[in-house]
Amino acid sequence: MRFESFSIYESTLLPLVNIPLLDYTLEFLAASGVQQIFVFCCAHASQIKEYIQSSRWHDLPGVQVICMTGSNCNNNNNNNNNNNNNNNNNNNNNNNNNNNNNNNNNNNNNNNNPIEPDSVKFHREVGDTIRRGIIEKLPLENIQLEINGLKFAYDRDGLDCLTSILPVLLLVKFSREDSMVDLIFKIQDFCDENDVISEEAIFEWAEEIEEDDGFYLKKCRSLISIAHGDLNGDGNDDLIYAINSEGLYVFYGPLASNFNFQTDISKINGSNGFIFLNATVRMNNIAVGDINNDGFDDIALFLHIIPGKLCVIYGTDQIISPSTFSTVNGNNGFYISHVSSSNIAFGFVRSIIDFNGDSIKDLFVSASIGTYATSGTPISYMIFGINGGKFQVNSQFEFDPSTLNGSNGFLINNFNSYAAYPYDMNNDGIGDIMINRGQIAIDIIYGSRGPFTSPYIPVYDGVKGTSFSFLGCTTNNNVHPNAFGDFNNDGLNDFGILTRLTSGGDYIAFLVWVKQNIHQQQH
Repeated sequence: MRFESFSIYESTLLPLVNIPLLDYTLEFLAASGVQQIFVFCCAHASQIKEYIQSSRWHDLPGVQVICMTGSNCNNNNNNNNNNNNNNNNNNNNNNNNNNNNNNNNNNNNNNNNPIEPDSVKFHREVGDTIRRGIIEKLPLENIQLEINGLKFAYDRDGLDCLTSILPVLLLVKFSREDSMVDLIFKIQDFCDENDVISEEAIFEWAEEIEEDDGFYLKKCRSLISIAHGDLNGDGNDDLIYAINSEGLYVFYGPLASNFNFQTDISKINGSNGFIFLNATVRMNNIAVGDINNDGFDDIALFLHIIPGKLCVIYGTDQIISPSTFSTVNGNNGFYISHVSSSNIAFGFVRSIIDFNGDSIKDLFVSASIGTYATSGTPISYMIFGINGGKFQVNSQFEFDPSTLNGSNGFLINNFNSYAAYPYDMNNDGIGDIMINRGQIAIDIIYGSRGPFTSPYIPVYDGVKGTSFSFLGCTTNNNVHPNAFGDFNNDGLNDFGILTRLTSGGDYIAFLVWVKQNIHQQQH
């Protein structure tokens, strides 16, 4: 497969900035015959640009760094340009002069000079169909990018593209190094009732958002975690975000119908969303899925209450009154706690996926040492989803994980999980769990239709599970998401794993091409 051009987004270069991953990506793309490589970056444009200029990639004709963050980023990069040009030859100086005189011209010929765009637009063709259900990894084909009026198109043949895409809603995040600038989000609902694009779909530069094409929130500087799901069962994705040490905010879609331009949390009234105000809410990723099979997605989030607690909020189509609440009561949600007096981060690690193949989402939750705590006994639970109704709770509105018996779920003792990722790793149609175990290995526990026992002892034989370790590397905390998708376009799910040298410093990313497993269990 040969790409004419390829784009890299800074959000894929975690932790910021992951120079080894960037280097590996550039090497892979160059070897694949890519003619143009566009690196879109936010707060770290100067560092990325400086690396490219000083590395073996400085003379690769198609590498272009594009700054998306406004004046701060541009000023930083201009300073770097001046410093680097003092050491460059006359040709590079001439190139820099030409670029200064032609800000909007010959952008494709400018290898490294960042662009501060007046406008950035992503186009899709009218009549394209968006499939619901493919949420986080929606493949976009034949995308056209327009920067300052200069257009180019690229076709990634269905490979995973923009990571911040909802099936019906488009979400774009722009941030700046200046902490006083709020994060601005532009949402655009462009599909008709049949999920067909009825008009040209455009991402616009955040400062150009107008009332007739979206809205933005000027609220949450500390906004860390964003998620989405259909919490009220109306077929529209809802926007979920958490503010560290403050709470969780839910906006029901369609956003254009339920909220006005420049909306804020005061517009939430229980019928168009709700607010969970709790100072123990933490910024970590939120798990979303329908774990009681009632047609409404539920939310699982971590509460920082030593030794840790998981909170589940049920989705519903009923008006939530009051629209702002701080606790759950068994009817609107429940808690899960781990009996321990030690400092253990129970609930920090959680995922939702159909692990036992019954078409009902299941909840994985773990107590881990080292991710957020320093001591304790690690333990993990797989809690199978129920077919309607509510989970049974005690007088404290807590589900008791000691009731797990294999038929309703299981526990895994002494299992130190730093992070868990739900995905179908072996391409058998049943969800699996990838776990970062104790910073020393990546374990995959394959889902199946059972039977299961509790306690469950993982077996890594290539059939029930697989374990990876990396010589000279640690999986580190790795609380950031790994990469999942069909990277080599063979129809099978692949994944990437981020590691770090045990000696410290450099990060190394491994891409794993998954092949059809002829030894899969018979389900």
